[in-house]
Amino acid sequence: MPEIITINVLDIYLDPENPRHDPIQDQDKIIEQLLKSDKVRELARDIAANGLNPLELLGVIKDKDNNYIAVEGNRRLCSLKLLNDPESAPAGASKYFKQLSEASTLVPTDITCIQLENRDAADIWIERRHEGEQGGVGIRQWNSTQKTRHNTRRMKKDSNALALSIIEYAFKLGLITRPDGEKKILTTASRYLGNPYFRKTIGVVSGRSDSSVVINVTYDDFDRVIERFLKDILDDTTDVNSRTNKASWEGYARRLINEGDAPVSRAEKIKLSDRKSFDKSSVPSIADNQSPTRNGDISSSIEQADQEADISTSGENQNYADNGKPRQWGSQTQDPDKRKYILPYDFNPTISDKILRRVFREMKNIETEHYALAVSLITRAFLEKVYKSFYESKIDRNVPSKTNDVLTKIIPYIEGVLHQLNGREKQALGALRRVNSNPNNVLSPKTLGAFAHAGHYPTKMELHTQWDNISEIVAYMIREL
Repeated sequence: MPEIITINVLDIYLDPENPRHDPIQDQDKIIEQLLKSDKVRELARDIAANGLNPLELLGVIKDKDNNYIAVEGNRRLCSLKLLNDPESAPAGASKYFKQLSEASTLVPTDITCIQLENRDAADIWIERRHEGEQGGVGIRQWNSTQKTRHNTRRMKKDSNALALSIIEYAFKLGLITRPDGEKKILTTASRYLGNPYFRKTIGVVSGRSDSSVVINVTYDDFDRVIERFLKDILDDTTDVNSRTNKASWEGYARRLINEGDAPVSRAEKIKLSDRKSFDKSSVPSIADNQSPTRNGDISSSIEQADQEADISTSGENQNYADNGKPRQWGSQTQDPDKRKYILPYDFNPTISDKILRRVFREMKNIETEHYALAVSLITRAFLEKVYKSFYESKIDRNVPSKTNDVLTKIIPYIEGVLHQLNGREKQALGALRRVNSNPNNVLSPKTLGAFAHAGHYPTKMELHTQWDNISEIVAYMIREL
């Protein structure tokens, strides 16, 4: 019979017959292989930050020599071994695990295990965990809708949150009936609603990651356009599907305007959740102090939507290009000596923090040539806020007071997830390392501090050039917040 026992982490052996790799007898080589191919670094970081998952037990058996062998949970065990004994990590990796271990109080030395009689007895349960749904007896993964519901309940950012709220609203109101393929409708709706032009066309003010839907049209006008939109998604004969791009989304928005389904008038902002009843009589009037755009001229509505589409309201999807990959900002293509501002025109990452957004706007509007000192001070405020927010989010809530100390921890952390970076981000990380190690660099914490005390006066060229060198890694940190 299976038995629950507690064992010291270092007394358990990794499984030489783990299906994750070819048979390996040497424990050090098993660790090396798991580090190489199975994201043990990332798991160790999560354990150091949050502790072990209490919903999962390690599965062990005893071999002929009476040693405990982990037959289930080798990635967890490998992570724990390296956190408990960083020196056992392969060359070059021990520093990473040592830093994680020293910064955490959640790494256990002992672990609760379920001991099974032998490998045959363990195999049936291992298969339940690792071979998919298996007709319902295995672990069933959440679909997109279920993931978004979970994230919304936990108030976690989710790119499908807006779409799910609107779809659930339409179900509740009876605009459409709940289809079998909820995954299809959510995925497609989310792609269209991720486009600022499309959202403005149908009267949505909220961003794609907002579960609280705010509109600036009447309920009646919104109901009409959203019913058309969702029915077009469910109709397989239309071209409204997930295999579309920006041109398709904006072309469909114009079609809604031309065919009279898109709202023409604008009203005061209201929330879908504030609707008092879910019947067609619940329609607010346009606010007395608002001037609706309705004048019978559809072309003017198209022109207005085109103009508004150029303005990113929440910017929640600006961090990613249309191909879904992290956007590479074009600062490298703009001559730093010719542009007026430290920020290139197309450096426009999503920023959720309200104060940081205001600082960012000032950076975009102060000309460096005439106000180089002011630009250096606002840049210092912006960078320090990004660095410390990233540190608090990824490493520890207790943020060091000195920016140099913050960077000293951030840089190795990002180096630990180097595989997540693209080529330009890796180059920018190297530049940031040089910025932090060279106190004479114009963007080093020491030099920026000297500017604040008028101990040095920067030049436009050095500010712009050094900003361009690190901009990609700054954008990466903002994207990860």
